Amino acid sequence: MEQIARQFKIERAFTKWEDVVAVTDLVSIAAPTPEHKIICEAALSAGKNVLCEKPLALNARDARAMLGAAEQRKLVHAANFEMRFLPAFQYAKELIDEDYLGEFFRADVTMAMERPWGEHGNWAADDARGGGVLMEVGSHFLDVMRWWFGNARAVLASRRTNFPNVKTRDEQIKGNGKTATTLITADDALWCALQFERGEALLNFVTGARYDPGWTINAYGALGTLVIKSGELLGRRDGDLHLEPLAIPKRLEQNEKPNDPLMWGMVKLFERVAAK
Repeated sequence: MEQIARQFKIERAFTKWEDVVAVTDLVSIAAPTPEHKIICEAALSAGKNVLCEKPLALNARDARAMLGAAEQRKLVHAANFEMRFLPAFQYAKELIDEDYLGEFFRADVTMAMERPWGEHGNWAADDARGGGVLMEVGSHFLDVMRWWFGNARAVLASRRTNFPNVKTRDEQIKGNGKTATTLITADDALWCALQFERGEALLNFVTGARYDPGWTINAYGALGTLVIKSGELLGRRDGDLHLEPLAIPKRLEQNEKPNDPLMWGMVKLFERVAAK
């Protein structure tokens, strides 16, 4: 711990979450999911705003209890959905609110990953600990859909585990012919159809696809189409000849181009919560 703190020039490092809660103004919870509730409630009891990784809890009952504790104390309890703070998503939100799409019909969200899910053998492969494609990846896109088009009114979904036994990442890297595998109990594929307050959406995620095209959002309306493909925003309205990249307003642009755009969005989310 001390070595890591020195390497990244972190002034204070802790080995117990109780110590973090006692001395910080904002508590960011990135612990294993089964521990989220106890840490969250302790932080709220100490009068601290909370930013919590998803899934918030292992079940809806515990998640509602965490929210109730925050509301009772008039504190912030936010989920770590950083996509809302990325320039392409923020500008798309503005365009949708300005009726760029016209009447919204449907959004298609697709993602394919070349490597199988859970190859590291950590909590993400364990359904009992809140792992899986839905919780780890799909939740981000579901949040974006709710942000753009309102709450879901109806849902039809299917989660699958196509590869229950996956060769561990260490064995893949070594390439020594061993057959060590890790058991996958969480979902590694997801299909979900949703009806929102405005329009509908279809999410289709698959891993172990032997092909990695990234992810794409297509939003279709009566007057136009918006597309976000791996972070780039494109659009076409009636009268336009082609689907073309849309210039992001300077006020939304990233001052510094980060190696990981999601990390930039996370920093912006931290700043927003800390300002509360």
